[in-house]
Amino acid sequence: MKAYEIEVKLSQSDPLVWRKILVPAGITFKRLHDTIQMAMGWWDYHLYEFRIEEVGLRFTIDEEQYAEHKYMKALYANKKLTKEEDPYGFIERSIRGRVQKAQSSKIDSHLEKHNRLDYIYDFGDGWEHSIELIKIIDDYPFGYPIIIDGVGDCPPEDVGGIPGYEDFLKIWNDPQHPDYEHMRSWGESQNFEPYDQAELNRLLKEFIQLKKVK
Repeated sequence: MKAYEIEVKLSQSDPLVWRKILVPAGITFKRLHDTIQMAMGWWDYHLYEFRIEEVGLRFTIDEEQYAEHKYMKALYANKKLTKEEDPYGFIERSIRGRVQKAQSSKIDSHLEKHNRLDYIYDFGDGWEHSIELIKIIDDYPFGYPIIIDGVGDCPPEDVGGIPGYEDFLKIWNDPQHPDYEHMRSWGESQNFEPYDQAELNRLLKEFIQLKKVK
C-alpha cells in the first residue's frame, strides 16, 4: 500500500510540538484532520481548514463557508469590482481562489504536487500547523496511520492560542503561583496530558478501524 510520511508542526509553539506520521494514500482531508487531531492531542471541538496558499486553495468542513464562497463566486463571476463596490476588499477576498469540501477531497495529488500544506484548527485560538511531505512509501503494510516520532505536549483546548498557552505553562509549572491550583484543575478538566506515543497510536488504530477510510 502506498503511504506518505508527513511532519506536522504546531507553528510558533514554545516548547516545540511536532509529530511525524505515516498516513495511507487515498484518504480525504477530513480523514487527515481526524489523524492530526488524535496524533497531536486535540479533541475536535472546533472548525478547521487546510490551505495551499500558493494556489489559493482551501479545504473546509464548514458548509456555510463553502456555500457562501460558491454564492459569491457566482454572483460576481466575470465582474470587475470597483473601489466603491468593494472599498475594503472583502468581496475580492471572499471570491479569490477555490474552496473545496474536506470530506470529499483526497490528499494525494495536492500533497505530492506542493509538498506542503497549512492546517488551521479553531479559528478563535488560531492553531496553525505546517504539514510537510517527507517521503512517499510504496510498501506500507497497514490501513491506518502510525505516529513514528514526536515531541511536545499538545496545548489544552480553548487556552487562548499561543499567548494563552505560554501563560498557562508558566502557572502550570509554578506551585508558588497564586493561580496554580486553579490552573491545575482547569488543565486537567481540559485533558491536558503528557505526550504518549504508544497510547496515541493505539487510539489511532482503533478509531480508523471503526471508520472505513474515505
